[in-house]
Amino acid sequence: MPIAALADRLNVSGSTVHVRLRRLEAKGYIRGAQLVLDYSKIGYDLHAFVGLSVSGGDIGGVFRKLESVSSIVAAYFTTGPCAVFLELHCKDRAHLARVIQEEIIRIPGISQVKSFVVLDEKFRRPPNFDDL
Repeated sequence: MPIAALADRLNVSGSTVHVRLRRLEAKGYIRGAQLVLDYSKIGYDLHAFVGLSVSGGDIGGVFRKLESVSSIVAAYFTTGPCAVFLELHCKDRAHLARVIQEEIIRIPGISQVKSFVVLDEKFRRPPNFDDL
């Protein structure tokens, strides 16, 4: 939400909102803001999630190696059958296959890979804190 819209909603000035946001950032409540890219407009038409099973005890080492894979935009340590869940943006299916086969599966400790291709994102939204 733009600062001006937030200021209107809170019935305060834009500068007041700006100061409060900086204070929340300084205290660690807000970790920053980000742009939301339309990946398809820059040639990355395939959005996928990949679940990884990890054998051995060096999950930290797996995450450190995954950081070097540029197609991965987010990595999560999770419960369930996949200890690691990744979000990727790739140019196409062939690009996704190359990333999995040439970069991800070669990382020591990864024992199984499960991929999930996104057909369509139906919505994305920030959390609703009105009920708190």
